[in-house]
Amino acid sequence: MTQKKRPLPGADRIDDLVSAVELGWKHEVDGIDARAVGLFTRIFVLSRLEGFFYERSLAATDRNSTEHFLLAMIRALGPRSPTELNVALMQTSGGVTNTLTRLEAAGLIARERVGKDRRSVEVRLTPAGRKEADRTMAIVGSAMHDRVTKLSARRRDQANQSLDDLITMLLE
Repeated sequence: MTQKKRPLPGADRIDDLVSAVELGWKHEVDGIDARAVGLFTRIFVLSRLEGFFYERSLAATDRNSTEHFLLAMIRALGPRSPTELNVALMQTSGGVTNTLTRLEAAGLIARERVGKDRRSVEVRLTPAGRKEADRTMAIVGSAMHDRVTKLSARRRDQANQSLDDLITMLLE
């Protein structure tokens, strides 16, 4: 038996897309909570749009979003261990090591041995890294501001609270 192909709205009509996905799941899976499907569909779409946002914002730089996050994190919070960066970036240790290696080769970070026994490593920005972090943070910060000002302060607060709730839910 061939499955009936349902029309798929474009990404410019997110509500229509979410409704189509909800209806499709509801039709195919008995007892499914279509509202839960809709919520996770929105999270998926938001995740993709966030990636596109950083891609566009950083297009004029030599940095990708992971490199930008890493530089910005160290700039904003100070030197960090590779393990702390691994946890914060939600990447594998190999992924973070590759990013650190690229940034170190570009002269933007330095890995320094610290502690009495010098077994621990801390990642610090070089002067060039501070300059690059400031540059990419300004570019991304401006793009964020341009988007967020389309929402009232009240709506931004609500969005932040809802996103905090979703993050907490997904971490459980």
